Amino acid sequence: MERRYKAFISYRHLPLETSVAKKMHRRIEHYIIPKELRKDWEKKLGLVFRDQDELPIASNLTENIEQALDRSEYLIVICSPETAKSPWVLREIDYFLKHHDRDHILAVLAEGRPEEAFPPQMTEIRDESGELGGRIEPIAANIVAPTHAKRNKLFRIESLRILAALIGCHFDALYRREQRYRRRRTAAGLTAAGLIAAAFIGMLLNRNAQIRAQLQQTQINESRALSALSERAYGEGDYLGALRLALEALPGAGRDRPYVAEAERALSGELDLYRRGVIGYASSVEQDTMIQYLALSEDGTTLATADSYGTVRAYDAATGAERWQRSTDGQSMIFLPREAGGVLTSGGKGSALYALADGAELWSRDDLDGLNFGGFSPSFSPSGRLGLLFCYDESAQIETETVALIDLKTGKTLNEYPMGPGPGRLCAAAAIDGQETRAAFVLKDAQSMTASLCLLSLADGEVRTLEAGLPYSVGAERYRVLFTEEGDVLLGCDSMAGASAIRLYERGKDYALRFETPIETEQVAQVVNSGVSLFPSLDLLDCRAGRIAAGSKHELYMLDAGSGGILWHRTLPGTILAAKMYANACLGLTLSDGTVTFCTDAGSLSYTQGVYSFSSGYALNAAAMQGDAYWNGAFVLTPDGYRRRAVVVRFLDNPAMHQIAGVGKDVARTILIPSDTEARIACIGYDPTYRAACCTMLDAVEGSTGETFALPAPELWALPDLLRLTDGGVLLSPGHALDTNTLALTETEAEPLPAGIGENAVWARGGSRLALLEGRTITVRDAGSGGTLCTIEAFPAVCKLLFARGDELLIAFSETGTLCVYDAESGKLLHSSEHGEKNLLFSGRFARYSVSEIPEEKRMLVFCDSLGRSEAVCIALDTESWDCVGVYEGAAACLAGTNYMLVSPYLDGVWLCPRWTLQEMMEKAETILAAAEGNAESGKGA
Repeated sequence: MERRYKAFISYRHLPLETSVAKKMHRRIEHYIIPKELRKDWEKKLGLVFRDQDELPIASNLTENIEQALDRSEYLIVICSPETAKSPWVLREIDYFLKHHDRDHILAVLAEGRPEEAFPPQMTEIRDESGELGGRIEPIAANIVAPTHAKRNKLFRIESLRILAALIGCHFDALYRREQRYRRRRTAAGLTAAGLIAAAFIGMLLNRNAQIRAQLQQTQINESRALSALSERAYGEGDYLGALRLALEALPGAGRDRPYVAEAERALSGELDLYRRGVIGYASSVEQDTMIQYLALSEDGTTLATADSYGTVRAYDAATGAERWQRSTDGQSMIFLPREAGGVLTSGGKGSALYALADGAELWSRDDLDGLNFGGFSPSFSPSGRLGLLFCYDESAQIETETVALIDLKTGKTLNEYPMGPGPGRLCAAAAIDGQETRAAFVLKDAQSMTASLCLLSLADGEVRTLEAGLPYSVGAERYRVLFTEEGDVLLGCDSMAGASAIRLYERGKDYALRFETPIETEQVAQVVNSGVSLFPSLDLLDCRAGRIAAGSKHELYMLDAGSGGILWHRTLPGTILAAKMYANACLGLTLSDGTVTFCTDAGSLSYTQGVYSFSSGYALNAAAMQGDAYWNGAFVLTPDGYRRRAVVVRFLDNPAMHQIAGVGKDVARTILIPSDTEARIACIGYDPTYRAACCTMLDAVEGSTGETFALPAPELWALPDLLRLTDGGVLLSPGHALDTNTLALTETEAEPLPAGIGENAVWARGGSRLALLEGRTITVRDAGSGGTLCTIEAFPAVCKLLFARGDELLIAFSETGTLCVYDAESGKLLHSSEHGEKNLLFSGRFARYSVSEIPEEKRMLVFCDSLGRSEAVCIALDTESWDCVGVYEGAAACLAGTNYMLVSPYLDGVWLCPRWTLQEMMEKAETILAAAEGNAESGKGA
């Protein structure tokens, strides 16, 4: 049947949905397709059908509506939480699905969240019997916003997603063309205005100036919107998209627009300029279907995903570039075994291995199924050379179930082992030992309703029962089994009957039970047959260096492998999605709340975003992790609200940095005390009790480092805020002076407090002026005459005052993260910014503050180096507009007379890094994007 309409718009006739439907109608019918994207030279997409009046609920689809749906190529549904209450909209969706492909349904999210606004017909795939077969996420334009004006701004950009689907191109390509078109249109408007101005020069000069000012303001507003979108994309894990948007908001080649500080701040935050050895975004991938399964190669270089349609894709984990994709006929599991060197798929239709480089099929078999063996996945030997998979034969009535030992490189069967006579025997968990001579497995028997732990000899197939009578009922137990480094068998059982425990069977004593340790585990709710059922959950079981780690959702345990005693137990802020135990018994964890964190063998956890942990800021649906140590590992996350994206985070090294000083073994934190005029620095190491333990003198200009020496009277140097380094190398604290050359400690007269000020008052002195704080009132006085220059009513919780630019400026810090800059003579507020959302809470007692100014770049750098934070931080200000242009984590000081920054990580001494200008930041971002796009093009060619 000939199609007359490009799209049919279905919506509930409420004010918001009606308004959005009308706008989308006009947008599609009036849109001019770019020349390079036209098919059959058609300039426009065609007509759109939109009914005007709500049809009666009890009526059937009229002939006109049916014909319009039949003749429409796409169905666009305007979605809100009210959509599912409209029987008419639901009928239109059902009718369209009967006559069209599912991927021709598009959505516009006008209000609410996707899970409450999208009708189930758009997200659920059901078979003929009505059973749920999978879920998808339709292509959608998200215009949810708190105000009408913000919704209109989002509509201009998000409607391009619908247009791209109708045209048959990528959103990114259409978005870039749209931006170029808008710039050309703006330029054409300016040209026309210039011609008019030439004709009516005397009359329109003033008007032209207004037009230019309006245009500039429009560009400024657009740049600010792009900056906000960039930060939003970064927060959602779209790393490359965030960089593109930040660059689009900045002036540069082909981007004739005014500078805005918000764009520089967004870009600097996304590049992690002065952080070394910390976790940050490395890349991100996005695909057109929801990710069902994730896997990482052992070296962390290759990411593989699988969707519910059986498509497996491989990506370069460093750049996000797609290497290849293959249709695997509905395979539902993916793995990357080490020695096999490829992507192994295993599901209800067999198993196959694909080469990592190009996706070439290395072998395939249709008689192997990993779903029914090894805890719903194949079981591998530690080397990744061998695998145990369930073997079946559909052509015969088999009374025994067989497990095949497979050489994963060739796919050949090395041996087969029957699981015992009679039907209903199912393997629930399995493992192969490190010598590849034995396998342990839990065998469930549906007839006796019990389970057994068995030991299998891979050489001759002999099976030995280590323990029988384990609890078994359908869905009520979860087992995990593995071999320890010593060859012992470790069994974890999570039972709805309350028998959750960790058992260890000792190899040296003929696999006798060494211990059984009960543990408390959580139960997880799952929707089964439209009802909610509870299932046990044992998410983690591993053993390294004499320690056993066990985890169930929010609960994490560490046991002694010798005695079985519980060493510690922690409750986590999110459920365990992925975990890895390293050789030193420490753990890497990825939690459902978006946290990637490190756990020591003593149970110490880090949750705040800093050196050792990372917070994505959004809930996760899935995760994977690899690496032989947490510090060189890679972590892949799938956001719960956007399951078509996978985000790679890892520890990032900055090659431009080099270490200039180390710290002592007892040092938990390093504070830098730079001199006022020379690039000399006292590097003071503090022990965990905040006592100054040692000091190293640095000369960054000469590149020299002095010897580290213990500080006499450690309590004298415990407050870095009160310390000062002279150009002669003398370290001053109140009432004491230490010559760092001779290590001679002498007493000096403590600098007196101003008259009338108590000893606990917060005060600062710069040049000839004093700044005094009493309550919320700051008084600036002339130090010579004592006269008052100005009085400032400050914000609450001020904890520190600091003069800058001699005594012209006064900087005030708050314990809640507020930073303000005042004119010290008039008291005028020049700058105010809040940083509490970054967990940057200024503390005057255990922090070192300093200020550096770069006049030629109109930049002021305000540093806070605190014992209470895992790393130092720098707030960069534009001294012309007094806007915040960057918050640099890790930057501790700017070396006087040089173009270098000092970087002070938590436990890794002092590092030197060149200071990044805005132009260098933009070049770095363009290099990252070019590398990703280049790899993407080469991947398409392959």
